[in-house]
Amino acid sequence: MVHIALFAVAFGQLGWKSGTPEPILEADPEFVAMYWHAWETHRAGIHEEAPGGLPSPLFAPSGRLSASEAVTGTLFTRWAWRASGAYETLDSYLLLVDRAGQAPAFWILEDGTRTGPQQRPLFGGWAAWSLYRITGDKSMVERVFSPLARIHAVQAARYTNEEGLRSVTPETSLVPESGPAELSDSSEVAAILLLESHYLALCAQAIGLGSAANVYQRAAADEAKRLAAMWLDKEGAFRAKNDDGEPGESATLIPMLSIAAKRSPMPTSKRILESLADSTSFRTPLLYPSLPRTDSAFRGDSGVRPLLQYLIVRALIEAGERGAAAIACESMLRGIARSWRREQQLYTEYGPLTMMPSPQARPSGFDAGYVAVAGLIEAVLGFDVDAPNKTIDWFMTRRDRHGISRLRMGSNTITLIARERKSSTENPVIEVKAESPFTLRVTSTGRTFTRRFSAGESTWEIR
Repeated sequence: MVHIALFAVAFGQLGWKSGTPEPILEADPEFVAMYWHAWETHRAGIHEEAPGGLPSPLFAPSGRLSASEAVTGTLFTRWAWRASGAYETLDSYLLLVDRAGQAPAFWILEDGTRTGPQQRPLFGGWAAWSLYRITGDKSMVERVFSPLARIHAVQAARYTNEEGLRSVTPETSLVPESGPAELSDSSEVAAILLLESHYLALCAQAIGLGSAANVYQRAAADEAKRLAAMWLDKEGAFRAKNDDGEPGESATLIPMLSIAAKRSPMPTSKRILESLADSTSFRTPLLYPSLPRTDSAFRGDSGVRPLLQYLIVRALIEAGERGAAAIACESMLRGIARSWRREQQLYTEYGPLTMMPSPQARPSGFDAGYVAVAGLIEAVLGFDVDAPNKTIDWFMTRRDRHGISRLRMGSNTITLIARERKSSTENPVIEVKAESPFTLRVTSTGRTFTRRFSAGESTWEIR
């Protein structure tokens, strides 16, 4: 009862921010300002009471429930899952999926009009798994698993043409400017199906569907073999070829995401990281463009999209390349901050060489939220959560006073703040506050330290 009373007081003082974690970065207040801008933009699209009996709160800006925002958006809105409507919005959209797995691109709240179908990948398995990791709610995974599996089946079929060739079109590609792939087993297709199979397998395993998990594990293994055969070591990219041995598709950033699945016989994460860091391919002043510089469709004023930026960062984290993820994400945030200082706006797309919003870009705190929110928490601050095991991992690289307040992991609310250090080799001192017991693992100075904390406040001087 005391906790309930305290929450009521906090909510009255902070409103929706009481359910939103607060990053602390004393050396980079600009990052924090962009973080809150992204959440304020998101908040403007929230419906506290959704029509037609749909779950609430619901994120549907301008009265329109969007597939990509409802599903893929969960990858960053999960960090404020109690205030953002992350699960409720995902659940509402998946209620629209029919038995055949067909899903609309948009649903108009006012009259129930559906437009679509949704054709581009949604990374629904990845989103559901990420949401489960912060909520610990198996019932949520059980509810969304079936419609996500049906969407995945439709998506896999959509990539197969009448001749049985697996290819991607501008309508189904995450990089439409790369053009269609006129061959079987496009590398983009293989990577997308690999990732979705991988995360659906994890979701199935979490809810006790062992047979389904095995099916998706085998599917992921098959896609990994296809994709590995398309790795061109000289180019440092995945790129399928046609029957004449000529390139049948552009090299794009999408297949590089496959390192998140950590599958054999794929190239090592370090080899892919070397390619990502190569200034002749995907490395630019504003990491990372959708197409490498060598592609004829590459443009210096467009092609850097926050979602793909974040997915690469997340893939690096999943592959164990935490240091590279931290450096890359901080570079991204400093890049988008250039225009933020002048306009106080975040955008849907940026130029890799101009480091400015693209000519066709729209102001969008939501799109930028993938980097400004999730990237900031996961890579720059270095937090990962495992609510099912009541554990937080903190990969610490910063020396300034930094951390996070009001982090909601499952039923627990936690604050973690590292005091300023004189050097990165100095062991950290961490102030801890929690509503219930949890385990904290801190990786710093090349070592990992683990401690179990009880409810209340304490200080951990790591030695």
